[in-house]
Amino acid sequence: MLFVGAIPREVVTQAFACVDMKAVKHAYVCCSGSYRYEQAISKTFPDITIHSNDVSLLSTAIGRLAAKDPVEFHFARELAFLEDALGNGAAPLERVAALAVAVRMCHFRGKNAHMQAHRDHYVANAKSYIEQAKAKVADYVGALRVADFYAGDFRDHAERARETGGTVFAWPPLFRGDYERFYKLIHSNVDWKQPEYRIFNPKDLPDWLTHLRDAKTPYCVCSDKDLSQQGHAPIALFAAGRSKRIYLYSNVAKASSLIRRTSDAEPFRYAPLDPWKMTATSKVSVREAPHQAMNYIKDKYQANGLVHTDGDMRCLVFVDEMLAGGFVYARMNAKSHFSDPRVGHLRSIYLLSDFSTSRDRKVSKLIAMLASGHETTRVFDRRKLQRTESIVTTAFSEKPVSMKYRGIYELHSRKDAKTGSHASFQLNYFTPVRRMSNDEIYADWWRRFGEKSKRDESSNG
Repeated sequence: MLFVGAIPREVVTQAFACVDMKAVKHAYVCCSGSYRYEQAISKTFPDITIHSNDVSLLSTAIGRLAAKDPVEFHFARELAFLEDALGNGAAPLERVAALAVAVRMCHFRGKNAHMQAHRDHYVANAKSYIEQAKAKVADYVGALRVADFYAGDFRDHAERARETGGTVFAWPPLFRGDYERFYKLIHSNVDWKQPEYRIFNPKDLPDWLTHLRDAKTPYCVCSDKDLSQQGHAPIALFAAGRSKRIYLYSNVAKASSLIRRTSDAEPFRYAPLDPWKMTATSKVSVREAPHQAMNYIKDKYQANGLVHTDGDMRCLVFVDEMLAGGFVYARMNAKSHFSDPRVGHLRSIYLLSDFSTSRDRKVSKLIAMLASGHETTRVFDRRKLQRTESIVTTAFSEKPVSMKYRGIYELHSRKDAKTGSHASFQLNYFTPVRRMSNDEIYADWWRRFGEKSKRDESSNG
C-alpha cells in the first residue's frame, strides 16, 4: 500500500510501552493514514474498541471497508480508464484496489514525456494492476479491526473521544497542505462526497495539546517537533537516521523512553586503501554491497554516533582491490527542495552518502566523481524505471563551500544550517551524470587531483 508520511512501527510500539494501555477502552485514532496504530492495537489489544479517522480518499475507503461500511466513489476524467477496467458490478474490494493504483500514479503527475510514459503504461495495463492490488488490499483490510470510521477533521474526532471517555492516538500532518498537494490527481478525477475539514497548521499543535490536557482527554500524540519550550515535555523520543526525530506527548504516561534505531552492521574482511600505492594505471571497480556491510564500513569511517540510512542502492569502491570508500543512492523525493529544471523526481538520484577510507590524496573526490558515473547510475535506472540525468546531494560544513565537492560538483544553493546543527552552512550540490566509464573517471581524477597530491597534504578535499 502507498501512504504519505506513515508513522514508523517502532514509534507505535514505543507509545504502547509508555502509555497505560490497560486503562484504554476506546482508542480514537486521529489521522489514521496507514493504520499503523489500528494494526498494532488489533493484534495486541483485542479488548480495545477502535474508532478510526482520516480525510484522504484512500484511507477513508480502507477504513470504511474494514468497518463494513464501504464508501461510494467513481473515477472520472483522467482516471476514467479505471472505471472502464472495473466494469459493472465491481465489488468494494476491487474499487479500493483500483484506488490504490490511482494513488500510485500520483508519483507520476509531472508534465514531461517520461512521466506521461509512466501514466500511459498504467492505462494500458490497468486490469493487471488492479488484480495485483486486490490481494494486497484484502490482506491489509483483513488485519484491521475497526468499529467505525469518522471522515472529517481529526480535532472533531478527538472531541468525540472526550465525550465518550476514549483515548486519543494521533500523528497529525507535519506540513501545512501536504496532503492536498500530493493527492491533487485524486481530488480532481474522483467523484465522491469529500468530508469537511479545516487545514491544520503544525504550528497550532501546542495549543491543541493544551486543549486536550485542559479537557482531561487522555492522549498520545506524535510529532517531529520538540515542544518543550511551548509547555509540553515529550515522554519519549525515537531517533532514526541522521536527523529524523519523533517526539511522543501524553498526559497518561506511565514511563519515559528513548529508542535509537541502531545500525545493522556485519563485519567483513577487506584491505584498506593505501593512497600512495595508487598509480595512473591502477584498476578501479565499483561493487554493490548489502546494507549490513555498508553500515559496518560507515561506522568505521564516518562521524561517530550517526545512525545510517540504507538508501536504495549501496556501492563500495575498490582501487587495485583495496577499499577506497563507498556511496549510497536514494530515489529523489518528488517534493525535492532542489528547484531547478535540471533536477526531477525521475531524472535525478539523491546521493545520500559518500565517504573515503583515507583523507589523503583527495580520494574523497574520486568517490564523489565515481558516484556520478554512468556505469553505476544506469544500474539504478534499470531497477527504478527512470532515466537519470543528474546527481544531487547535500553537505553540511563550517565553510561556505565543501572542499570535497569543489571543482567536481556545482554549488546549487547555500543557506544557514538549522539551529543546533554541528555546521554553519547547508550546501546543496548538483552534477550531470558523467557519461564516462569508471576507468575514464579514474583517469580524469588522477590527472586533476591524484597525480598532483603531495604526502604532506591531508584534507577532506
